[in-house]
Order: sequence, then structure tokens, then C-alpha cells
Amino acid sequence: MRKFTAFVILVIAMAAMAITAHASSARVTATQDSNLRWGPGKNYQEAGFLAEGQSMIYKGMTDTDERGVAWYAVDGGQDTMWISSNCAKVSGIASSKEKSCVWTQQDVNLRWGPGMDHGVYQSVPKGMRLEYMGETVTDKRGVDWYQVSYDGLCLWISSQCAEF
Repeated sequence: MRKFTAFVILVIAMAAMAITAHASSARVTATQDSNLRWGPGKNYQEAGFLAEGQSMIYKGMTDTDERGVAWYAVDGGQDTMWISSNCAKVSGIASSKEKSCVWTQQDVNLRWGPGMDHGVYQSVPKGMRLEYMGETVTDKRGVDWYQVSYDGLCLWISSQCAEF
């Protein structure tokens, strides 16, 4: 009975996480190279780095530091991190009419930007489902790239390797 109860709790928790991830299609994009922090202010310890143009999932929370500067909460995987509004912008809530996920059709690299000239963040396996962030960009070769959510980041995947 304990195993069954633990299983039910696990399934409910996973469903709640999936609903939360799907609901959060807004993103925060760095307008310059920026430090991420563990709280909303410069007095908090650095938690990471976001290069200009890179995006992360916006958690829907904004707080103000002692100087009156707004800070955006972003999804750092299992942790919440914060970035200053002085070096980032919030954008892009995907319309419910837009497609909501893509499936990888082969092992594929997720990239920091829409094109082969952008660095690789991580490879993911065939058959993986990724949340589509509502943005498609066509590169100079004419290939569409889809912006997807992975690991709390907004990354890019080639349409040659994924489909809706």
C-alpha cells in the first residue's frame, strides 16, 4: 500500500510540474552579459551567468531591490535565480493557438541561438518532448529553428531534427 501511495504522489507531482512548465511560456532575455543571483539584488551571491541574447523561463515573479531596481525570477532547473531588469527584458507569452511542443526525431544538439553558428548547450536523445516557446526563426540556409524550453533555458532546435 505504501508503494502505491508513493506512486500516486509521484504521478500527481509530475503532473503539477508539467502544468506549471506549460503555463510558463514567458521568457527573460539578457540584453547584455549578466550575472544571475540567488535573490533579487546585488547583495545576493552570484548563481550563474547569462550571455547577451540568451533566454531563460520567466517564473512570473518580479521583486525590487533597495535601489528600486526590478529583478526578474527565472527558472534555474530546481532553483529560482534572479536577473536585474537593467540587463534583461521579459517577453513572449505564447498564444494558446500556437503549437505547444516538439518531438526530437533523432539525437540532436540544442543550441544557444537559431543556427549552426551558435554554440551547443547539450545533446538530447531521439523521442524527447520539448516545450515550444512560440518562436520560429529561419536561418540563412532556409532552415527553420524552433525555440524550446529545456533545463529552465530557452534554446533552439533545428526543424530538420524535430517536429510538432
